Amino acid sequence: MPADVSALTDPALRKTFERYWAAGEATAIDRLKLMKLAWDYLGSEFAGRHTQYERFYAGPQFVHAFYNFDNCPWSERKQQIDEVMSGMKVPDVGTAPKGT
Repeated sequence: MPADVSALTDPALRKTFERYWAAGEATAIDRLKLMKLAWDYLGSEFAGRHTQYERFYAGPQFVHAFYNFDNCPWSERKQQIDEVMSGMKVPDVGTAPKGT
């Protein structure tokens, strides 16, 4: 995961980033967006509170995992994730982030 936005704005770093972060059909930018989205969903403070709620209020985790996996409308969720990722802004090469 890049430490800051300079990996996207510096031409040499961006080239290296796109070379080593691309995987299969996914571009490096798509993978970066997905990782940032996953962090917001799984690792942020909000996600931690939600995890505690599920763990201590709603019952055993494995019951929820199996239920959610079996009953999830996967195509709808993928469409929602694609919409969120398409709305994420990525700085262009050679642009400095605001405030620097």
